[in-house]
Amino acid sequence: KVWRVHRLTTKAKADTLKKIEPWKLYTMVTGLLVVDIVLLAAWQVYDPLQRRIEVFPLEDPISTDDDIKIRPELEHCESDNNNVWLGLVYGYKGLVLVFGLFLAYETRSIKVKQINDSRYVGMSIYN
Repeated sequence: KVWRVHRLTTKAKADTLKKIEPWKLYTMVTGLLVVDIVLLAAWQVYDPLQRRIEVFPLEDPISTDDDIKIRPELEHCESDNNNVWLGLVYGYKGLVLVFGLFLAYETRSIKVKQINDSRYVGMSIYN
């Protein structure tokens, strides 16, 4: 929505008769979704997540007189190049957030209350 408001305010100076069709917004959202799907699918094809179990040393229980020991285990999912894939995902999402901040900043001075969501968009990105 903020992208449409930005397009309306910047393109209005150049072309006052041109309407912004809803399919352009849907195309933009679909494009972002396709990038997500391709990135996550490539991650699962080339370097799939696997269950890893981290075993800790035996411990004595705190409040028992029984002759037992506790062996803690931690299960988590990771891949061989987990940091690379997470860096790609976080980098892409960071660029999308920066673009959202740019759009919120550019549309901050819109006087029509029904379409000016820049304050809410900025707050949701910062939180």
